Amino acid sequence: MANSTTAKVWTISILLSTGPIACKSEHAEKQRGSNDAQSGEREVQRDAKPRPDPVLIQLAPAADPITAPLTGWTRAHYQAIFARLLVGFVEHRSPEGARTRYPGGEHMPAAMEGAIRMLPALGAWLACDCNPERVIVEGRELDVLAIAREIIVSGTDPRSRDYWRPISHGWDQRQVEAAAVAEFLVRTKAKIWARLDAQEQAQVMAWLRPAEEPLAANWLALQITRNTARAALDLPYPEDALREQLDRIEADYVGDGFYRDGYAHRFDWYNGLVTHAELSFWRATLGAREPERAARLAARTRAYLGQLPYLMDKEGRVAPIGRSLGYRSAVLAGLEASVLAGDTFMAPGLARRMCSGSLRYFEEAELFDADATLTIGYQGDQPRVAEAYLRPGSQYYLTRALQVLALPPEHPFWAEIEQPLPADLGDFMRALPGPGWMLDHDRAIDRREPQARAGAGLILHNARSSTEKASYYARYKKLGYGAWQWFAGRSEGRESYDSLVVSASEGRFTRRRSAPQAWSVAPGFAWLRYAMAPEAEVDPGGLIDDDDALGEGSEPSGGDPDAPPADWHFISTAALTAMPGRADPAGARPIVRLSCVEASSVEVARPYAGSFAIAHGEGAVRLGGGAQLWRYIESGPRDPWAKGAVLLAGLVGWGRAGINLDFPASPAHVLVDDAAFVGLGLAKGDPGVAPGTRRCFASLEQSSERDFPPAEVLASTPAVVFDGSEARVEWPAGGWTWVELGEDVGERTLVLRVDAAAPKEPDASADDGRAPAEGSERDLPGEASGSQGSSSSSLERAGLRASGPLRMVWVSEGDDPIEFVAVGLRSLSDANGPILAAIGDAPLGLVACHGDGEDWRCEADGPLRLRVDSGEDTAELRLRESGWWGVGGATLEAKAEVPVREGVIRVEPRAHGLGPGARETTTVMFDVRG
Repeated sequence: MANSTTAKVWTISILLSTGPIACKSEHAEKQRGSNDAQSGEREVQRDAKPRPDPVLIQLAPAADPITAPLTGWTRAHYQAIFARLLVGFVEHRSPEGARTRYPGGEHMPAAMEGAIRMLPALGAWLACDCNPERVIVEGRELDVLAIAREIIVSGTDPRSRDYWRPISHGWDQRQVEAAAVAEFLVRTKAKIWARLDAQEQAQVMAWLRPAEEPLAANWLALQITRNTARAALDLPYPEDALREQLDRIEADYVGDGFYRDGYAHRFDWYNGLVTHAELSFWRATLGAREPERAARLAARTRAYLGQLPYLMDKEGRVAPIGRSLGYRSAVLAGLEASVLAGDTFMAPGLARRMCSGSLRYFEEAELFDADATLTIGYQGDQPRVAEAYLRPGSQYYLTRALQVLALPPEHPFWAEIEQPLPADLGDFMRALPGPGWMLDHDRAIDRREPQARAGAGLILHNARSSTEKASYYARYKKLGYGAWQWFAGRSEGRESYDSLVVSASEGRFTRRRSAPQAWSVAPGFAWLRYAMAPEAEVDPGGLIDDDDALGEGSEPSGGDPDAPPADWHFISTAALTAMPGRADPAGARPIVRLSCVEASSVEVARPYAGSFAIAHGEGAVRLGGGAQLWRYIESGPRDPWAKGAVLLAGLVGWGRAGINLDFPASPAHVLVDDAAFVGLGLAKGDPGVAPGTRRCFASLEQSSERDFPPAEVLASTPAVVFDGSEARVEWPAGGWTWVELGEDVGERTLVLRVDAAAPKEPDASADDGRAPAEGSERDLPGEASGSQGSSSSSLERAGLRASGPLRMVWVSEGDDPIEFVAVGLRSLSDANGPILAAIGDAPLGLVACHGDGEDWRCEADGPLRLRVDSGEDTAELRLRESGWWGVGGATLEAKAEVPVREGVIRVEPRAHGLGPGARETTTVMFDVRG
């Protein structure tokens, strides 16, 4: 674990331990229920053996600071959420109990969803004998067993008015809902399935027909669950179809625990909402029949859970990328399903801290209406959060966050003390090459210290996620997604350019960017290249306006082409945050954005760059104006959500700054009605980027949930200089970064010299658009004072050379130890020879190191040679799969004494059981002690 308030991505210590034991419920009693439609209360016929008395559930249980020091939540709080859901459900269900009548959702499929989506919570409750079948909530006795039974029996009975009708082929919403029914029947086999008579069992299985037609995306996982349940209930199921469904979903796997959701670049929370959850159910139920596949899927779930803690801030909010965010805490369904499957991947205390933190946040953020129904939104009623398929009743997918109620009170998930998230410990930068995300956590707001400075919080820098669907554009194609900031969507047919770099030559802002043509991420760095159609074209092709009401997983063919036409504008942009371990916890840590715009051959490009969009209602503050190339905005005192401050400043190339600069509509923020962002654009009279040429730009952005003095941020801006598509950045606190923004990278060597003059901004007209020649050697500025390094180390910082097909190099300055991050590095050398070099023909796609020549701490995606100046014959090497599973969580790790030959060791993860075939993460973290 990190040994300071700053959580560094490579300072995580992962220890192995045993984990949870799933609760198995076997209840021999048989009961039948009858429905009192008016009150929702239950009278159940009794067998000879009396049923236990109902148990009172308190809706406001006391916090427990001993076992839950971070959230205060215990099992009783989950029970309280369950009880409130139950009360709201019985008040709005139909007389026969298998449909709901939430306002606006009285008809199919919403009425069906409202009932079926209660089943995960009902099934969890009934799965454990530790939970009573009858409960008392606010003086009302409710029979959980009877309520659940009526949903199943009435919904599948063709004679019932609540009949859900048959599951059709193709993208039928019943394909989604059937998975919840299937899993419920397995989890409650003894209490529900075994008590149905032969006719009732037959009608249930007639509705829950086999899934024989493989679909796509997360719907494959839902079909897998349907077929798995039939097998678990000893009923016929299509073995070949199930095998094909598993094969197809495995083909969507990209690494680091992430599966694409159908479209090639669509990465989102459906990994947690559905994919890992359903695959864990398959593993626990049928995995023994295919042990090799089960082990492979388990390793991928372990990898996913190792990345999950980085995606949540200390408040319990997640990075808001993708769709179905209105399902709230259900994004953790994959974590809970893993626990129920008996996995020991994540430490129980960390798992509960995540689940409790999420539920607590939403419970405090208007999760329930006054009548105990779930609001539709993220923080109360927020209709723009909901996609067209999210209808009144759909939001009850949240009940998947209560699956852990199947675990008894003595289970480690409930009994062990909560463990901290990375965000609980401090700042961090974390790269996920699989989905193309870089996560940056900067001094999130601490509500225990109202006057403390706060940074941007948790931001997901998006280099890869994309989608074909126009209606999902803002949910996948922004460059950054902040846990508190969120984003703005389409307004009056215009696409808001908050957190984007775009071209709008005619000022219409109607074009959407393409999928990324190339991308790379590293700690503190995210780069991508994409295209935009010229606004002058009547029909640019390739971008569709569609109706997303077809279903949750459906996506029509076509859309963003993988290879946009050559006459589109091309934009290459990179975000730089801070070097891992070099961030000042008390100072400003803005985002520096470097961008090059290559104009279409048929149209002038007119670039714009936007900050995060935030709430900006009555009483909001605006600073900056006139010719100043920066603007600062604060939210108003009455703004409820997305409330904070943001500063955006132009550093190179930009000519104007303004609030919603030139945007012809009001930004339609997803969370609030009144919002704004800061925009940068070209100067008045600037003719734009001429057809067939390129121009490059730099900007700086700082955001915070609290107001901050913009002058302090502006006083610490870095120096940026462009040479063609190469950018050089010198940081005020020391260190430099070099970035290649062009389409191609060639072999080159970068040299750090001490006698180079400080860079200065070039004349934009000097950029002739030509790429640097391959094999060229570039001199980068150094620092004359202290650049020779300390006498106790052989690292000669002044003579550093980085070689390879480089996309980015970031090197610290000052006294030892040295720190560097690179993408495309083949070798790093100083005057004494190679410090680090890739083994084999391939360069290192990602490498980050911190060391003094004797001791090292690194993260890398391939084997390498490393210089160790200890004078010893051996060095201690410790390798581990990259991620955060908590103390006691299970991960792959290895320790070894490796030989030091001529001052060099070989770090080869495969030789220690951590090769790509064994691990599912892109990178390995390792420590060397000389």
